[in-house]
Amino acid sequence: HGHTWWAILPTSTPSNGTWVFRLEANNTWTPVLKVSGTKGRSEAKVNGDLTHILIVGGTRQIATIQYVPATNTYQMFPANPTPVEVFIGETGSLEVDSTGRLWLATDHFNWVYTYYSDAPYTTFTGPIILTDQTGLGDVNQIVSFPHNNTIGVFWGNGALEQWGFRVHVDGTDPNVWLDDEVPALAGHENQEMADDHVNLPRRADGSLYADVKSKHPSGTIPPLYVLVRRPTPGLP
Repeated sequence: HGHTWWAILPTSTPSNGTWVFRLEANNTWTPVLKVSGTKGRSEAKVNGDLTHILIVGGTRQIATIQYVPATNTYQMFPANPTPVEVFIGETGSLEVDSTGRLWLATDHFNWVYTYYSDAPYTTFTGPIILTDQTGLGDVNQIVSFPHNNTIGVFWGNGALEQWGFRVHVDGTDPNVWLDDEVPALAGHENQEMADDHVNLPRRADGSLYADVKSKHPSGTIPPLYVLVRRPTPGLP
């Protein structure tokens, strides 16, 4: 951001916590902002000059920072300078929709949850339950579709050995989601498709690629699949 490389890392130097580091011209990393006293793994979601950071360590928090162009550094978001504690199950991911609403997707026992927060992101509302039949600890990920102002949550269903995916239209009732699209169900009902691993890249045109791992024990069935969701139904 700002023609500079940044990293968000847990560190003991200069003090315990999670810090924003800036890559300098001499290829050294300088800590420029302590975002939390919690040392943990992080995911960052950039939205303009704001970056939302999910920190998973001793506690689960979301911190919001703001880029300062004049000094090429970051500061805590003045409207919300304190990290907000949130619930995270086995996995958690962040997304910002076209209205600026921040979404968090996670899991708990048999459920896939979403929570949401509007600016200045001081409180989160939820959980909204997208499914209640996944089995324990299944992976999930949230993604936005700017081409048609929607977001979607993709999850593994260990109980039924299949994948799930539901879409929400930006700006509508946050509790209303479209029906589960059940990716890869047709022709794969008995192939144990879901094994708790997913990578979810999206193209600018709205095409979604779910790189997934199956659980089938047979050596004759591929262990890895790419599931493709086109922006227009019916496209190959």
